[in-house]
Amino acid sequence: MRISNRRVGYSLIRDEEQDLRDQSARLRRLQVRDRDMHWDLVRENPPGLHTGLRAALESCTPGDLLVVPALDRLAISLEDLEDMSPHLIEREIRLDIGGVVFEPFNDNGQSVCDSYLLALSSEAETSLRSDRNSPVLSAGLTSS
Repeated sequence: MRISNRRVGYSLIRDEEQDLRDQSARLRRLQVRDRDMHWDLVRENPPGLHTGLRAALESCTPGDLLVVPALDRLAISLEDLEDMSPHLIEREIRLDIGGVVFEPFNDNGQSVCDSYLLALSSEAETSLRSDRNSPVLSAGLTSS
């Protein structure tokens, strides 16, 4: 497989205007050209492979780099990540998460990528649980 310098960007967008500007700027800092950026608006898409993500994956050729600013901008759930993984492997697409590059299509890269994604998803879940149990949130939930 040849390694390509082509960078295809993707990001889930939380709200239409401000977040789109912020994520565009983040992808530009990760050296993605505007014409190679793809988006999905979270509230308009059910879980699974979104239209923008499919377009990003389809535009990649073997050795290209799919660039996302952060893990939470790639998938909403661990299931979404699992659904996407075969597409990366089959098409030999490298993955850049906020500047950390993985090659999930070879055994070594897949193992490292899986461990990294598991650690990040675990960290996100811990953070979410912590937020749910914060005194401010708890007080708001009990007062209603």
